[in-house]
Amino acid sequence: MTDRPRPTVLLINSGKTAPVPILESDDSHRLAVITEPGYRRLYSSDTRVYLVDDIADLHSVQRAGVEIAATQPPLAVVAPSERSLVPGAYLRGLFGLDGLDVTTAIRFTSKYAMKRRLRAAGVSVADFTLVDGVRDLPRAARELGWPLVVKPVFGTGSMKTVRLGGPAEFAEALTTGRLAELENPPCALIAERWIDMDAEYHCDAVVWDGAVRHAVASRYFQPLLGRLTEVNGSHTLAEGPVAKSILELNRRVIEALGLEAGVTHMEVFEADGSLLVGEIAARPGGGGIPRMIALSTGVDIWQAFVDISLGREPRLAPFVTDEIHVNVQLPVRHGKVLEVPCWEDIEKLPGVLEVDPQIAPGDVVQGSIHSSRGAAQIYACLSSELEAALLHDALERFSITVSEL
Repeated sequence: MTDRPRPTVLLINSGKTAPVPILESDDSHRLAVITEPGYRRLYSSDTRVYLVDDIADLHSVQRAGVEIAATQPPLAVVAPSERSLVPGAYLRGLFGLDGLDVTTAIRFTSKYAMKRRLRAAGVSVADFTLVDGVRDLPRAARELGWPLVVKPVFGTGSMKTVRLGGPAEFAEALTTGRLAELENPPCALIAERWIDMDAEYHCDAVVWDGAVRHAVASRYFQPLLGRLTEVNGSHTLAEGPVAKSILELNRRVIEALGLEAGVTHMEVFEADGSLLVGEIAARPGGGGIPRMIALSTGVDIWQAFVDISLGREPRLAPFVTDEIHVNVQLPVRHGKVLEVPCWEDIEKLPGVLEVDPQIAPGDVVQGSIHSSRGAAQIYACLSSELEAALLHDALERFSITVSEL
């Protein structure tokens, strides 16, 4: 009698490293991966890897998925990247699998569909309009007023997001190539009225059986847009009216978008005493956010994401603490890294729990710099938001030295 073959789990991924060891170490299934050439190195030699030029290209992903399914139909599809959410949902529908469906995936990835549905549900969002390319921005400005924020309808984090202050800045951006990445995008653009925010927050949640089972509200030290070369990060919020309002808003947003099970990361703005939803993603937050949540509550949101993707109820046993947990990211700059801070000096700062360096001398920093790409992640546990702010300020004296390429 031969052993029954293990079922296949299909992972469609970009550079998200956290789910890889979880899935590769699980002996209950065989792992097959669809990814791009630059990320082949993330996987062991025993893992079956199928390469495509772009995991957001539905046709390429479908061809690779069918090739995998032809030998053994997959048990589940795991799609942890923003760009793989819709292709992953499509393959679930194609193969008759449970999990996030195409309609719900689009609600969580199309900023235009998301904001229309939220506004219809009475959730406050910035005024917005669909844009037919950068040459259509003057029309959007007449509708919304300057300043504007423009970005692809399908996008991740702060990548390819541009703030334009007025007609003169728009004309200058056209001539200098600042809008080059938006001139021939693979999808439509969305323009939003710029919000002069007083604070920016995020809320990270685990959803199961249509209900929020766990959620953490946090505040960024400062709004992220335009500050990618500065020390940034966030800290958990103490219990109080702001945290309570964000958690309730998070529940309403998830309900409005119809998510039955998954992990979410929501961005929230505060302006003139009111909270507005920026956007929400059906995947864990980036940078140091998952580790901060694990340290502050004991919940591993990446494990929860994988469990839910495999149809398993997430294993949640959160603890409660009065302390403030912090994640701070030291920024990177383009060039060859010559010198990095003394990590031991950072470890000695009050309240620091962990220092996770992400670059070393000799590394070359090139390509896109976004909100989840840093020189190091620092995690701390402190007694107040004031102490968290003081740690953030103290870390501003640590920086890397690079040479031009």
